[in-house]
Amino acid sequence: MNGFVPRGGRRPNPRGRPPGPPMHRGPRLAPRFDDSPVPDGVIEEILLEARELAEKGAIRTAMERAGEAVRLDASRPEGYLLLGEFNLLDGDPDEALRTFSAARAKAARARQDFLQDPTEVRLLAATGEGHALRVLGRHKDAALAYAAALAEDASDPLGLSVHCCESWLAAGDTVRACGVIPPVDGATPDAHLVAAFACMRAGQRKEFVVRARLAMLNNLYVLSALVSGETPDFGLVHGVVDSTPEAARGFAERLGPIIKADPSLVDAIAAVAAAPGPAADMERFLICAKRLTREADPLVREGITREIDLLRDEARIRATSDAVLADWDFTDATHGGGEVDV
Repeated sequence: MNGFVPRGGRRPNPRGRPPGPPMHRGPRLAPRFDDSPVPDGVIEEILLEARELAEKGAIRTAMERAGEAVRLDASRPEGYLLLGEFNLLDGDPDEALRTFSAARAKAARARQDFLQDPTEVRLLAATGEGHALRVLGRHKDAALAYAAALAEDASDPLGLSVHCCESWLAAGDTVRACGVIPPVDGATPDAHLVAAFACMRAGQRKEFVVRARLAMLNNLYVLSALVSGETPDFGLVHGVVDSTPEAARGFAERLGPIIKADPSLVDAIAAVAAAPGPAADMERFLICAKRLTREADPLVREGITREIDLLRDEARIRATSDAVLADWDFTDATHGGGEVDV
């Protein structure tokens, strides 16, 4: 549910990553003075065409097409929502913020002819505002926008808790960051990593160890990406995008402001990785992953997969993390000076 998708369209990546470098500024829209009613299905068809153009890489043409939908009926939010997405892709977060905010405001006035549920539009618009504000470096405002999106749907269908927690950390507000720590169930490696950082800043060192280990066992490249920005070649074939070296480098780049403010977070991750238990787990995981890449027998592959699942099992990791803590000399500098939760 990331972005407006007219019926019959395809949904993009649900994680809503911030955009790449700037390209061109989006078009400014002229008003429409014709008050004649818009025929049923016309706006929906235009937005579907705009989406398809964007998927083919024709962002400028897609923006112009979405602009036509806005001119046909400027009181509806869907065109503004799509323009916000395109402006982010086009590298214009300021214009994206303006159009996302317009979509959110217009969705507050629900109408029966809206193509999308107003609650969904407000959720997506607030999410877009958060992404744009984060690109602009306005971390507190980004966190508030993500919080507004989470308030629209507490089940968090877009996985926004990681973005909200991360933005609060970047804003220097550990208390609020800990209030939106991403849950363990279904967490991606970057979500585990953000959760680990929040726990470390709050002095919850056992939870930090657990989430740091889960982050590294779900992406073997996390530590090297955090330490040097480079990742080794393990010769693996990755079927999950979040487990790739490219993903790990993206995590490290995205979390750069947090790490720059507190380099001890990376030192703490490295200390966990060097402890005997976690080090043995990652070595075993790498062996299993290499075997899985080469193995053709489905029954053998099933056994290897079970072993990998056991390595990543939260209950096992929690049960073995006390030994990591006992072997690790935490100082006030490494756990942020907060209360220690062991």
